[in-house]
Amino acid sequence: VTGVQFSFDGGNTWAQPVYTGWTARDCDGVVGNEANPCTPHFGPIGTLPWYFENGLVADGDPVAAFGPVPDAQGNFDWDNGARLYFGNLAGNFSAVRDEQAFKGQEAIAVSRMDNPSAANFQDKNAWMDPVIVSRQNAALFSDKVQVWADNAESSPFFGNAYVCNVAFRSFGGAPEPVVFHRSTDGGETWTQRQLSAATNTNQTGGRQGCTIRTDSDGVVYVFWIGTRIQDRQSVIFMTRSFDGGQRFERPQVVAEVD
Repeated sequence: VTGVQFSFDGGNTWAQPVYTGWTARDCDGVVGNEANPCTPHFGPIGTLPWYFENGLVADGDPVAAFGPVPDAQGNFDWDNGARLYFGNLAGNFSAVRDEQAFKGQEAIAVSRMDNPSAANFQDKNAWMDPVIVSRQNAALFSDKVQVWADNAESSPFFGNAYVCNVAFRSFGGAPEPVVFHRSTDGGETWTQRQLSAATNTNQTGGRQGCTIRTDSDGVVYVFWIGTRIQDRQSVIFMTRSFDGGQRFERPQVVAEVD
């Protein structure tokens, strides 16, 4: 599961908020152990809020980034405050298919919180409901998530939020392309595009991990680990977008991985 902690003194001290959701934290035993029974129930949690209420479980691989808050007209400005984008893997709370919140095994979800502070970080209502970012299907296991927001006021795409992940398209296995998600409205809605080949064979290899950064001109840089086909060398690929994540250049090798 995904826990969350806050520091408001430069990292010297940390506090884990207590929200409410589906919990077993007060149990002494293991769920299903008849000798020492444990019955999960609605109660205090130290994980991300609003997942149980939306039929989800926060499943780990947490990532966080800050961007500006949009105003009512959708204009981004640091004067509006700072928005925390908190991404992670998400699972379905129910194993019953017609009760599931999304298709597939794992999805990418992003939670958001505006202007976190020592005064409000314990308030569950300070968090917005998680948004499913990945475009799911029945066989998809979305994994290896990263999140970023364009935080430079000099950028023509200031305020855009970005997510990348690896999409395992056959219940956790190959094919496995790197996919990219873009939001221009503060994380309410997301579009998706594929950045790499999907094949994972003895010749092409697969892909693992990804990360995103932007510069002061709004150029989007996405990196991931893959295989250079010519010599089967593990390498780091990079691709760039010069239009706020709408189109990307052909990936290029920027480093070899020992």
